Amino acid sequence: MFEEVFRKFIRLKGAFTMANALNTSEKAVYSWSMEEDSPFFRRNPLHRAVEVLDVLKRYSPELLYEVLSEIAERYGYRLEKLPAEEDIKLSKLLKEVSDVPQELIKAYEDGNLTEEEIEKVIKEIQEAQEVLAKKKAYLQWRLEQKKPIRLRRSLG
Repeated sequence: MFEEVFRKFIRLKGAFTMANALNTSEKAVYSWSMEEDSPFFRRNPLHRAVEVLDVLKRYSPELLYEVLSEIAERYGYRLEKLPAEEDIKLSKLLKEVSDVPQELIKAYEDGNLTEEEIEKVIKEIQEAQEVLAKKKAYLQWRLEQKKPIRLRRSLG
């Protein structure tokens, strides 16, 4: 997961720099950069930190947010919660996916859209298609399970 980070750091600054800063051996730093199938592999501190964050997320999301906010502020970033995903009706999603391309083409031909705006909308369409694919997979799974289907269930 984070092996590449350690490999890049070793390439840029050398293992000694990190080993000295963390008061550990260079061998340990090199072992953190190895793949899991390597006999010299050792789990790196970032793996452990992420495991701790996963536990916080599972049992205390509020505490996780505090920790992440503090980490972000320490390094000059600001953490913002993403808005909760709303459950979009399947019919509305299908209508949006089918309507957008014609409107885009018309607006582009009229000169009202730039290529960047088109790329942004195309990305939104791809995201909508991903949501549709998730809903389709969920419906197929429910059919196979022969359980009642609730279309308003959020899959995000």
